[in-house]
Amino acid sequence: MVNSTNSKREPKSKTLSLVRNWLPVPKSTRFSRMDKGYASSNWIFSYNNGRYILKRFMDWKKRSDIEKEYELTNYVRKSGFPYEVPEMLPVKNGKPYIENEGALYSMYRFILGNADLPITKKDAYEIGSMDAQLHNIFEKKRFESSRREGYQALENIKARLHDTYEKALHKTGKEDKAFMAA
Repeated sequence: MVNSTNSKREPKSKTLSLVRNWLPVPKSTRFSRMDKGYASSNWIFSYNNGRYILKRFMDWKKRSDIEKEYELTNYVRKSGFPYEVPEMLPVKNGKPYIENEGALYSMYRFILGNADLPITKKDAYEIGSMDAQLHNIFEKKRFESSRREGYQALENIKARLHDTYEKALHKTGKEDKAFMAA
């Protein structure tokens, strides 16, 4: 269920103002609202031949959660993980988020996913391989980290990947295919 404060449509001027905390985008920039999802409210836009996501987090998300996500996704990316990892861009002040009117926002580089449904055995093998590689990275991080919450955050990422895989295996509707392709 999307939080009512996150389901409001932000005026373009406010969205543009928020995005300028990361990038010097021109006024002519087009934003498209992404209406699917439960954990955040997102807008996608293009800038300098790249695509980006402006993400507004649900009200229950804490600053420390976002900072941990930033740290852990950077750790996974630097560990040699052979798949694209969402890259959270730091704001000009170096933090991975901004706060505006009580809401937390982050910016990500857009990663184009491609999933054909139903998933083939080859796709399932690829997802399983990705899961195994993440597990190895998480285990290494677990032993390097003295903070239990850091390990727990990695386990949460792994669980979300597994849940996405399980759900994708069972989705066959035309609308689901269109969403997965997007």
